[in-house]
Amino acid sequence: MRPSARRCSSRRSRRCELRFDGINTADGNKPVVLDLYRVALNPTKDLSLISDELQRFELSGRVLADVSKDAAGPLGQFGRLIMQG
Repeated sequence: MRPSARRCSSRRSRRCELRFDGINTADGNKPVVLDLYRVALNPTKDLSLISDELQRFELSGRVLADVSKDAAGPLGQFGRLIMQG
């Protein structure tokens, strides 16, 4: 999945809108998009940029409710899941 974060504030824990664009390996590798409306991200603990191996980038944080969104969907005010294909 390729995450993208938009509209981050400059606070210690970043509050962003987050989108994961990837594939659903449990359903025949069909495309899927997950939008999380409000996410509070903490800075990464360890990011090594120099290596001969594939690197891992881990994030920690919380998904927060966005009260301006409709609460009726499967993810309510937290986000939406778009199954494609």
